Amino acid sequence: MAHQRRLEIEEVPVTVVRFVDQCLLDPSGEIEEVGEALSRLVETGHANLILDCSSLERVSSAFYSKLLSLRKRLGACGGRLTLTNISPFLREMFALLRADEVFDLRPTVGDALPPKV
Repeated sequence: MAHQRRLEIEEVPVTVVRFVDQCLLDPSGEIEEVGEALSRLVETGHANLILDCSSLERVSSAFYSKLLSLRKRLGACGGRLTLTNISPFLREMFALLRADEVFDLRPTVGDALPPKV
């Protein structure tokens, strides 16, 4: 499992990204850093990403914006973005922003993995 400062990355049939931080609130700090790391994954051919949000308790709208951009980039290259382990607080925020209509939200990483053949 690769480990960056704010992310843990695991290669299974798809790329699973786990957030290290509990809060992603600073648009010019940790959110920018996370956005750049996720962009690098896409640039290096990781077209299907599962983001494990189990550690996240609070995020800002800037984080939501990064996720929208990431989803758009992945979609343009035929990829897919799935968010898992969403806390009740984040689920409520995503519902208010209608993110539940935009993103593929799954209860667990296991639910997001492609079926074994």
